[in-house]
Amino acid sequence: MQRLETKKLLLVPLSATIIMLLMYYYYETKVLDQVIIKINTYEKLSSSSPFYPSEFKAEVNTNPSPDIKLSNKVTLVKSNPPFFACNAPKTGCTAWKYFWEYVNTGKRWNSSEIEKYPGLIHDYIGRKAPSAQPSHNLDQISEMVVFVRNPYVRFLSSYQDWLDRAGKNETSVPFSVFVDEYFKLKEGHGNKDFFRGTLLDHIESISKFCEVGTQNASVVRVEEEALWINQFLAKYNLTEKMDQYMKHGNLVYSSSLREGSLVKDFTSQIFGFAAWPSEMMKSSHYRDSAGKITKYYTPDIARKVTKIVFDDLVNFGYPLWNGIAENFRFS
Repeated sequence: MQRLETKKLLLVPLSATIIMLLMYYYYETKVLDQVIIKINTYEKLSSSSPFYPSEFKAEVNTNPSPDIKLSNKVTLVKSNPPFFACNAPKTGCTAWKYFWEYVNTGKRWNSSEIEKYPGLIHDYIGRKAPSAQPSHNLDQISEMVVFVRNPYVRFLSSYQDWLDRAGKNETSVPFSVFVDEYFKLKEGHGNKDFFRGTLLDHIESISKFCEVGTQNASVVRVEEEALWINQFLAKYNLTEKMDQYMKHGNLVYSSSLREGSLVKDFTSQIFGFAAWPSEMMKSSHYRDSAGKITKYYTPDIARKVTKIVFDDLVNFGYPLWNGIAENFRFS
């Protein structure tokens, strides 16, 4: 058994060497010519893998909700083919939910309204009948797409969002205190008053929010959106709809990759040191958490957050991080 695990671990440097050789060969190659996007069916990674410390346990929902398809956590997108989208909080969900409403009903808000009052869409959806009810036979729609984000970045974003909603500041509640309080709450012996009146679904894992593991789902990482956005829109015949939406001045996401973009110019992104260049909707909730991550994390905090978000790390294949700035990888 030990020999088998050793072989697995040796594959890591070997794989890195192969990647380096391939990158050298394709150094002058256009990025988009080499990108082959597959939106794969979700497969649960084993938490017993030698790559993950045994003290960490991935949470798997073994009691699936029969009503997840009709819950307010997912949106039925009436594209061709139709699919369910799960946009958990702190994953760029607001921009996509405005677009889903445009796809489903044709209703559109001006970009200035959205940027100033990003919560309009949530209030609007809460007042109307779920758009998942009308014209499709829900039992025949088996596709669900889950939008995910680097768990360390997302947890920091959750903290910054919590400060604003709770009327606190970083002096009164440092990130380390927030981490400790949420860790205790997750373990079942925390102070519930600390989080009273705030939105826990903005902090809990994407795996929990989207009930990952209860049904097959495709997973797309927001850090790699530049690589999959065009193929994703084409798969569901949404390219024309997105073009129309953007012509009105609305923005969900725009990749900065161009047909002539070369591999040699994006080595940092390929190895996960940086997110792929893009332009996206920046509402009043935007706080640039990805750009601040090394300011807030220490090795001790990173270890605690790893335990908190471990199910997302495992389920979505994000790399573990020890809290040291130069070791951080977006994906």
